[in-house]
Amino acid sequence: MTTIENGSGTRELAGKRALVTGGSRGIGAAVVRQLLDAGAEVLTTASSATSTVPEGATFVAADLRTRAGAEALAAAAHEVLGGMDILVHNAGGPDRTPAPWPSR
Repeated sequence: MTTIENGSGTRELAGKRALVTGGSRGIGAAVVRQLLDAGAEVLTTASSATSTVPEGATFVAADLRTRAGAEALAAAAHEVLGGMDILVHNAGGPDRTPAPWPSR
């Protein structure tokens, strides 16, 4: 496991290709910045276009709650990165709204 410190600039991930879902804000954007600082080429996604993507990352809008969105992201990862070495699945997926607690 590689530990990346904020702003380390060690470039220990140079030549690596990373995909980060939900990378336009919050924890996802922080992960994107860390990967970029470590030298990785980064593709990130969110369900809609945004202006908050960390500089240096490539962005593609894809709603991962849908099959079409997941397929579009997979195609973009292949086209932009030519594959991937690192996947950080930070967002997306089916609706997991919990069922009501059964009463006795």
